[in-house]
Order: sequence, then C-alpha cells, then structure tokens
Amino acid sequence: MLKTCALNSISRRTLLLLFFILVFQGNFGVYALKPTVVTGVFGEYRVQGEEIEGTADLGMHGLFSYRTLLAHRGYAAASASVMLSGLAPGSDLHDIETLHVLVSTPAGNNRLEVSGGIAASLAGIDDSGWFALPEWKVLYRLERGRRSIRPYGSYNGYIIVHEPETGNRYYNGIEAGLMHAPRVELEYRGSIRTGIEKWMNQERRDLVSGVNLQIHGLLGYFMNWKFTGNGEYRASSDASQDSVAGFAAAELGWSPSRRLTMTARTGFTQEFYLEANESDHTVTYALRMDYMALDRIYLFVENNASWQNPFSDSSGTWNFQLKAGMDISMVN
Repeated sequence: MLKTCALNSISRRTLLLLFFILVFQGNFGVYALKPTVVTGVFGEYRVQGEEIEGTADLGMHGLFSYRTLLAHRGYAAASASVMLSGLAPGSDLHDIETLHVLVSTPAGNNRLEVSGGIAASLAGIDDSGWFALPEWKVLYRLERGRRSIRPYGSYNGYIIVHEPETGNRYYNGIEAGLMHAPRVELEYRGSIRTGIEKWMNQERRDLVSGVNLQIHGLLGYFMNWKFTGNGEYRASSDASQDSVAGFAAAELGWSPSRRLTMTARTGFTQEFYLEANESDHTVTYALRMDYMALDRIYLFVENNASWQNPFSDSSGTWNFQLKAGMDISMVN
C-alpha cells in the first residue's frame, strides 16, 4: 500500500525508511529455518537540509527471525527488529521497532495465509514524534496443482496513529492478484486493490484504489534483483486531497563470495494533487556492503540519501547519511 503518499503529517524521511523496512525486509518463502538472532552497534554521520556541518551519532540494533513447520504442510514465521540511535552525548534519542507474523496453512488444495505486523516508535525517528502503524492481511491463494500462475484474493487493513493526532486514520480494503513463476529464478506478482480510508478526528473519508507490481529474480548464481511499483488514485470527501500517486523502487544484490554481500537500492515517489495542480516527489538511494569477518561477526557500511522535490523550481530538501557498524550473530 502506498502509505508513503498518505502520511502527510509524518516526515518524508521517516516514511521512506519505513517503506524500505517493510518492502525489502525479505519474504517468508522458506518453510523452515532455525532462529536468527543478531545484535549490533553502529556509528553514523548525517547531513540534513541546508546544514553545512553534519552531525555524528551512535546507535544499536537487534533482529530476530524464526520459521517453523506446522502440521498438514503449514508453516509459521515471525520477525522482529529494534533500532536505537541518539546514544552519543548531546544527541536526541530516536527509535523504531517492527514486528511481523505469518501463519500459512493448506485449505483443501489451496492455501490460506494470515499475517500481521506493526512498525512503531516511542521517541520518533526524527522530529515527527511517536507513531504506530499496525497492519494485517488475510489471503486465500489458488494453488492450481502448483502451476506457474496462482491467483489470490485478500482482505487488508491498517491503522495509522501518530503525533499530531489530527492525521490518525484506518483503512479496510480488498485486493485481487496473481503470482506467476515461469521458472525458479523469476517470479511476477501483480494485483489491483480498493478500499476506504477513514479519518478518526475529521469528517473525511477517502476511496483509495491502486495497482501493484513486483518482479524479482536471479542473475546467475551470485546476483539477485527486485523491482516494486505501484500507482494509486485517491478520491476524498475533501476535494483538495484528491490525488494521483506512484512509487517505483529497485534493488540489486551481489554476493561474489560467501563472506561479501553488496546491495544497491533506489526509489522514486510522486504525488499529484488534482485541485491544486501541484506535486511532491522524492528520489532516494541506498548502498550497503556486508562482510563476514568471522563466522558470527559481520561488518557493514551503508550510505543512503533522499532528495525531496529535486525537479522543482526551488533547490528541494535533501538528506545524506553514512553509517558503519558491526553485527554479531547470537545463534550458531
């Protein structure tokens, strides 16, 4: 869902970070996997907006994931993460926590999946303040004897609660789509969706409809790639909020050896307000390199940036971040 274009009261940097967490967090495609527990520390250097001098900071993070088999060819998966920054003297504390749970079970010859998750922050990622974004999905997929094309339908919902409370709202909608895997190294997913988003503290109700597309695959033995795109039309009871929006993101991963992994991501968001004849757009990129120094110790360096309205008459608003750190796997 294109929540990156709907959460106008939360900063664009916050939304883009959430999008990359939720979209590129990894699929629960493996039916069983031993628990993964990772903890780490990092240092970062950030330059925002018109600042000439950047700010340095320290932080720590943790990750847990687990997949297990259930009876009758079912499986369950869960992942959770936490990140704290602002641990350097004189810095403001920021945090983000995520949780996602999925249960998949056969339904006759087909499959039923129930999933839910939440991204939340008590202190905020930046000056936006606290927020919570719970979401859920119930999906029914036609397996069709494990043919390459598998249609599905789902009910989706989410709640957005944040500071200030004037933007709090909830969504309920339906989605229909299909998965197509013509060969092991290539998979397509496409869908259409529609639903109602209702503001809690306003007399506002939006009809939100859109299309989604995701393609991912392998390039030989060492490279993988993913493309995600979606478009959205919003018809609001407040005519000034009628809009057309779109998002496109791409990811390329390369693992030339067992110890080294490099990832590059880029994204583009645009929202056009019909009544005002105005648009907002943001360009992002992220580069990351992970190196396994020892069997349970990983070093990483990451650079990401965003540029809001770079093609407007003004210079736009940009953010730049450089991060480096160490992760330790707590489970052999």
